[in-house]
Amino acid sequence: MDDSSPSPAHAWYDRVLNILVEISAIVATLGLAAIVVMYSIEIFSRYFLNAPTTWANDLIVFTLCASIFLMMPEITRSGGHVAVTLLTDSLPHEAQHTARRIITFFGFGVCLFAAYISLQANLEQYFEGLETVTTITTPKWLITMFITYGLFVSALEFLHQTLVGKPVASATVIG
Repeated sequence: MDDSSPSPAHAWYDRVLNILVEISAIVATLGLAAIVVMYSIEIFSRYFLNAPTTWANDLIVFTLCASIFLMMPEITRSGGHVAVTLLTDSLPHEAQHTARRIITFFGFGVCLFAAYISLQANLEQYFEGLETVTTITTPKWLITMFITYGLFVSALEFLHQTLVGKPVASATVIG
């Protein structure tokens, strides 16, 4: 095996991560489409039938939360986030590469820590039976679990970028 080919473990990690990110992005996109449909139903019911729905606003908010955090790993993978590169651009080329690896590793740590905190909240919500105070009463953990998932898979993506050593350079650059 030459140095350029990934190890079987890395290839497996890469394949599983890509599947997770792609499925998440598809579900997030479907969620946004569902929001459009729900808003359309609400508008039609409210203004043409004079009978607003009781469920649309709650489901739209829940679906938006899920969609945002399901899309987060794809944004991390594609570099769709904002990057302030003023300091890293002033470094020599080799140092830029090292700095970007350090930054992606820091992103891994931050997302993993945030996912841990979010998981603790999910578990507390589950075991205490906490529910939303909305028209449609829903267990909170069913909504906030998407926050934990998005943060955790984004952490895995940052780790992948760190290990590969090729952090995405397509971020929106300020600096």
